[in-house]
Amino acid sequence: MLTGGYSRVTNAMMTNTFIRDIHRNLSTIDKLQQQISTGKKIQYPSDDPVGADRALDYRQTLNELDQYSKNVDDANTLASNIDAVFQHMEDLLLRVRDLAVRASNEAPESQANRDTIADEINSLLSAMVSQSNQKFD
Repeated sequence: MLTGGYSRVTNAMMTNTFIRDIHRNLSTIDKLQQQISTGKKIQYPSDDPVGADRALDYRQTLNELDQYSKNVDDANTLASNIDAVFQHMEDLLLRVRDLAVRASNEAPESQANRDTIADEINSLLSAMVSQSNQKFD
C-alpha cells in the first residue's frame, strides 16, 4: 500500500487515457474535414455563437449591398431610357420648328405646301404623344 497521497498508474488507466486522446483527435479531424469539404467554418450556431452572429450580420450586409447595386442599375437604366426619349422629343420639336418656319415663309398661294406641312406636324405631334406615354419595365 502506498502512502503520502500518491496513486499508482496502471496499464488500464494509460490505455483509457490513450483511447480518450485518440477519440478527441478523431473528433477534431472530423470537424476539420467537414470545414474543408463544406467551406464553412461554422456548421451550427452552437459551434461558435459569436462567429455565427457575425456571419449572419455579414450576410445581411452583403444582401443589402446587392439590393443597393440593383437599385442603382435600375435607376441608371431608367435615366438612360428617359434621356433617349427626351433626345428623340427634342429632335421632333426641332423638326416641328423647322416646318413652322418654312410654313411662315411660304407664299399665300401655296396652300398645298402648307397642308403637307400641317400633316407632317400632326404626325410629329402624334409621335411626341406616343413617346410621352412610353412605359419602362
